[in-house]
Amino acid sequence: MGGNFNFREMERLAKDLEKLAQNKDELFQSAAKELAARLLTLLVERTLPGKYPAGSGMVGGTLRRGWISQTHEEAFSNRKSEPGVKEVQDFLKTIQVSSDGNTYTIEVINPVKYARYVESGHRQTPGRFVPAIGKRLKKRWVEGKLIMRGAVEDLQKIAPQVLEDKIERFLRECMND
Repeated sequence: MGGNFNFREMERLAKDLEKLAQNKDELFQSAAKELAARLLTLLVERTLPGKYPAGSGMVGGTLRRGWISQTHEEAFSNRKSEPGVKEVQDFLKTIQVSSDGNTYTIEVINPVKYARYVESGHRQTPGRFVPAIGKRLKKRWVEGKLIMRGAVEDLQKIAPQVLEDKIERFLRECMND
């Protein structure tokens, strides 16, 4: 049996596969950052600013700004801005991706001091007057908003398609160079 075999094509494929292997860490870090950006966007969208009575001196949005802040103070002091796509992208530049074997991790934290209580719920003393809201507390327990849990569930629904698209673009770039 006779046939033709083009070794140049095999050499080209070998070079493409080598390039893929060399750039896989870059792909995984980029994918982790893209998923983190989408999670942060979902978190910002789901975190509604507090509403305070006029004249109380309180301004809502600290918890929302907390998703893209390094500290509670930064989220609180930056009261004039609303986090948008640009702010999320700028914040992502400061985030580090850590890897352990084949696991890539980005830690998403809201540093606002009361974030945990809004997420998970909290106890309170009925009858206590709270000047910031101008009311007396009525319930012993306030249910959590589950902002993080809901955003993570939403992200898990779209993550497979996001990753598939990212890998496809990466493969096209590596194989077409």
